[in-house]
Amino acid sequence: MKTFNEAIKTCGNITVNIPKDLKVKIENWNKENTFYGVVNVVGDSMTCKENNSIPNRSKIFVSELVGFSDNLYTTNKVLLMPINKPLAILLVNKNGKEQMICKTISFIDCVNNTLCLRSYNENYNDVIIPFSMVKRVFEIHQVYKNDSVVLN
Repeated sequence: MKTFNEAIKTCGNITVNIPKDLKVKIENWNKENTFYGVVNVVGDSMTCKENNSIPNRSKIFVSELVGFSDNLYTTNKVLLMPINKPLAILLVNKNGKEQMICKTISFIDCVNNTLCLRSYNENYNDVIIPFSMVKRVFEIHQVYKNDSVVLN
C-alpha cells in the first residue's frame, strides 16, 4: 500500500473551478510551501441530508493546516485544531498503515491526549483516537459533488 505522499504524486491532475478568494490563499500556500490539493472521499460517514454533506466518491479541496505537518502533536498544537469543522485527517494506525479520514473533531481531551472524531452520518458512532495516531491535518475548503461545487 502506498503512503499518502506516494499516492498524491501518482493521482494525476483534474480541473476544478476555484473562486478568487481561494486563489489568493493558494498564492500564499505556494509562498509558504504549504500542501494543498484535491483528494477523493471514500465512504459514507460524512454523508447526511444537510447542505454540508460530504458524500462517498466526492472530491475535496484541502490545504494542510500550518504547523501540523511535523507529526509532533503537543497539547498546545492540538488545542489550535478547529472544532466541529470538517477536516481531512491522515492517521497512522498501530501497524504503521496510513489512512485518510474525513471527520470533525468534537472534543479534545488534553488529560488523556485523545481526540473525539465525529461523522455527519448518524449511523456512525464517535471515535476516540490518541494524538499519536494523527500524522497530518487538512482543512477542507470545497467539496465537489457530482461535478458541482459546495463551499465550506
